[in-house]
Amino acid sequence: MTVHVAFVLAGLDAGGAERVIEIVSRAAIERGWQVTVVAFDSPASPPFNSFHPDVRLERLDLPPRSGGAAKWWAVARRLAALRRLLRARQFTVLVSFLTKINVISLISASGTGIPTIVAERNNPQRQAMSPAWNFALRLLYARAAQIVLQTERSRPCLPPGQRARAVVLPNPMDRPRGPQPVAPDLPVLVAVGRLTAQKGFDLLLDAFSAIAEAVPAWKLVIWGEGPDRLELERQVAQLGLTGRVRLPGLSEVPGSWVSTGSCFVLPSRYEGYPNVLLEAMQARMAVVAFDCEYGPSELIEHQRNGLLVANGDVRALSEALLRVMTDPPLRARLAAQASDQGWHKRATPESWIDVIGRHAGLECTNLWH
Repeated sequence: MTVHVAFVLAGLDAGGAERVIEIVSRAAIERGWQVTVVAFDSPASPPFNSFHPDVRLERLDLPPRSGGAAKWWAVARRLAALRRLLRARQFTVLVSFLTKINVISLISASGTGIPTIVAERNNPQRQAMSPAWNFALRLLYARAAQIVLQTERSRPCLPPGQRARAVVLPNPMDRPRGPQPVAPDLPVLVAVGRLTAQKGFDLLLDAFSAIAEAVPAWKLVIWGEGPDRLELERQVAQLGLTGRVRLPGLSEVPGSWVSTGSCFVLPSRYEGYPNVLLEAMQARMAVVAFDCEYGPSELIEHQRNGLLVANGDVRALSEALLRVMTDPPLRARLAAQASDQGWHKRATPESWIDVIGRHAGLECTNLWH
């Protein structure tokens, strides 16, 4: 039996979901399956991740619109385009990523007979969605063949009747491909993520500002792009951190930022399951994170392989960062413990393949528990 799996997501820019799909699609190709990745972004924008050459990319060129009728017309066009594609191709299984895309995929697949697996990648209780989207989410998730969550703690986010059909799969990760940190004493603090309020970089700037004079050799580098860039750049200037803080945009090679510093900080207000924290731990970086929902506390054992601080507590974050920056033995110990813990806390691509394979009618034995 030839399995043809379609992965659906918003776009092929940098991001955790995009990275997971790249890894799982490669494993599917190696299993002998056909793979199509469907994205709603423009084909003129090259993918950030390097997909296997046998993966077919379908770029539908239907970006989201904001405001009123234009927004809902864009949703309708996405529904129509995806439904046409599903009817034209002989997909065995559909795997959708991210909440709104999951809703669109479930509607589009209705009546086609294609089992649809939805992957929830964030904290649904913290995402700003209209009542219409929330109603559709509750109604349509009941039709999903399987719901994939990243952490057990996120299961209560689902309606009670849907929790039994959820399976928990942490993110699959590769061993870092690029260089490891240049030196354990490199005085650079690294943060990574989309420049949005969720990622808490405004809180990080306040925390770093409070200790900047005490660690004059240290710099902060925030990798990523997003709508809050100008606001964050203004904050850097207002705090007098010009020259101490850089926002260089996306790294040229996925994950290559691990070679640019010795410490990593995750200041997110909330998460789904932070890929970048996992990557930092694998790369032997000392890590500090807000204990936000979800993810950090499932990866970090406080004082053993990293430091956790109360979510949103800027003063506590400052104090934890100062400890790590000014104590080389502590930094080395946390980094050494982080590497093994980070690697063992991820799922394997085969775990994802088994979940997909079960809904393709295959016998699978490697399901992640």
